[in-house]
Amino acid sequence: MVRIYWKNYSQSTYLHGSQIDFHKDQVFFENSLMPPSFVIKSWDSMTNFQAVRSQPSLPLLKKGACYQLDLVAAIEPKHAAYLQINFFDRHHEKIHFEILKNQQNQFTYPQEAYSYQIALINAGATSLTFKYLSLRVLGSEDSVPQGMLLYPQTGTSVTLLLLEEEEDATLYADVIEQIGRKVGNLLILEARDAMSEQGIVDLQGWAKKHGYSHMTIIGYGSRGNQAGLHLHLKLKESKFYLSQSVNRIRLDKALLAQLDIDQNRLEQVVKQDDGLLFYMEQAVGLELVSGLIHPLSTLLHAFSTANT
Repeated sequence: MVRIYWKNYSQSTYLHGSQIDFHKDQVFFENSLMPPSFVIKSWDSMTNFQAVRSQPSLPLLKKGACYQLDLVAAIEPKHAAYLQINFFDRHHEKIHFEILKNQQNQFTYPQEAYSYQIALINAGATSLTFKYLSLRVLGSEDSVPQGMLLYPQTGTSVTLLLLEEEEDATLYADVIEQIGRKVGNLLILEARDAMSEQGIVDLQGWAKKHGYSHMTIIGYGSRGNQAGLHLHLKLKESKFYLSQSVNRIRLDKALLAQLDIDQNRLEQVVKQDDGLLFYMEQAVGLELVSGLIHPLSTLLHAFSTANT
């Protein structure tokens, strides 16, 4: 499941006469004079950064897959706003749209779609308190545990990307797309989900069911690197790329204890395991030390270069 937030003012927000207050976990919007059918706020899976100065805010979706989209918000009057999903081809021409009202919150991503937009539409609302949009793939034989498989193709190898933060799937969607198109079979999971025992059982079962016998793991940040180490213990036929040298990984003792993971065993792996591939240290050296470059962008760039 991916949560989509309303993070700031932008060209995709209806500002004329609007009162907008950002709080820690919600956004208050009020405009009693806003005409019906106008867009209150929209989110895009692809943007022209030079033109709009904003990053994509939606995750990549699998062609032909069915999804559920829920609006978590308090609206006055009730049901006086709805969601519309617009689908575009590679030339950004609209090819289809879906209107989701009340309980009709499921849609299928078209095979011919290249990008999409979610719009929150006014239907007579005077105010609303917005928390987030919840987007998840619906269960099927091809669904993956707690995650999303991008660019599926035949073969026995899958690349697992461990997200440090949930929103990284949207903030770095363009970078992830570049990698997915090159390697195929790119599975995206949150690092925390991948570290749990049930998450590992689900992952192993899914991989076995679909014939994936080899897994390349990409981890970055504290959680991603820890999750990668833990998975490397459980999934013997795996290669691990991470964003820090082995002696710089900081183990989150509280998180490991909560998930009942053997801290001593992980520390032993950090010190002794020669099967890990610490690619970031080799490829970009001290480039991350400045803190000016996000590790995911740099790591995926290095990974992409190594696999061209």
